[in-house]
Amino acid sequence: LMNVTLLATILAISFFSIGVYAYRRKEVMWFWSSPTYQQLTFHDPVTFNHKTGIMWMLFGIAFFLPVPFRYFHFFKENIFIMLLSCILTIGLFVMMIYWHHLYQIHRK
Repeated sequence: LMNVTLLATILAISFFSIGVYAYRRKEVMWFWSSPTYQQLTFHDPVTFNHKTGIMWMLFGIAFFLPVPFRYFHFFKENIFIMLLSCILTIGLFVMMIYWHHLYQIHRK
């Protein structure tokens, strides 16, 4: 019970922390996705970072949502792991699409 629940909590806090870091960052937040990324300029890097940060914070919150239900034994561990897997898979897919959309809007 506690191993998976604790791991999910740590991951949710990590995702949320990435969001806070991105939200507060002055330079453009990037994730080492391209060697030329640092050379790109953005219209408004602060707004880009705010939107990227909010995206990560929402992902962290979504990843944490099933944790209290598992902690209070509302469903079994295998159901909990399936929920986390679905949130992770769908969430990352949605985040990639949204980040690409933000990138297209904010780059010069």
